[in-house]
Amino acid sequence: METTAHEFNRHPAQFLAAAARGETITVTENGAAVARLVPHDDDGVPPYPPTRWAP
Repeated sequence: METTAHEFNRHPAQFLAAAARGETITVTENGAAVARLVPHDDDGVPPYPPTRWAP
């Protein structure tokens, strides 16, 4: 799925729900991709904020 930054800002819950369903959303601004919202995966996600001692 692709959306503009303007639409993403107007309806963030809609896009978060889509990500929760497993969709990947690309956010564009002036026709260029600027961000990607991806479904959360517990595997391989570093803790936030990462510690400075983390490898």
